[in-house]
Amino acid sequence: DWPVRVLVYQTGDGTVYAAYSDFDWIAKRHGITDRQAQFKMATEVIQSVTSSVRKN
Repeated sequence: DWPVRVLVYQTGDGTVYAAYSDFDWIAKRHGITDRQAQFKMATEVIQSVTSSVRKN
């Protein structure tokens, strides 16, 4: 269970943003030191998902 949430919001001028906590910060906050590969993969997934928000 990942402690990750994505907030997607639109400003008055129509610009759409996606905000989420950086995975390096999550690892530091929770003292996770042995999951670098998993955090790298999670970063790639969240970047892929949020890139579609930026294109629309």
